[in-house]
Amino acid sequence: MSTTTPAHASHEPFADAAAHTGASDTLLAEAARHGADAEVWTAWHETDELVCRDGAVERRSEVLSGATALTVWADGNEGYAVRNAPGATDTALVTTALAI
Repeated sequence: MSTTTPAHASHEPFADAAAHTGASDTLLAEAARHGADAEVWTAWHETDELVCRDGAVERRSEVLSGATALTVWADGNEGYAVRNAPGATDTALVTTALAI
């Protein structure tokens, strides 16, 4: 997700992280529904770009990126899946990991 804000706007790192805190719970619950143990990792990365003119910040661009990784264990096997979106809640990650 990319946004451009005026230089005077407030800047809160990872402001969207709170909106995605249920992602791990969603994936863990889906793994349990399939009878699997699971571990979820979410990585967040934020990049700020500032544009300055005549020594003053004209605008700031923020780019948030990251990934959600899921490891599952079931029936003596281990599976893994990654989505290039932090806080992903797509339960298809679980079925993909179980199939690998």
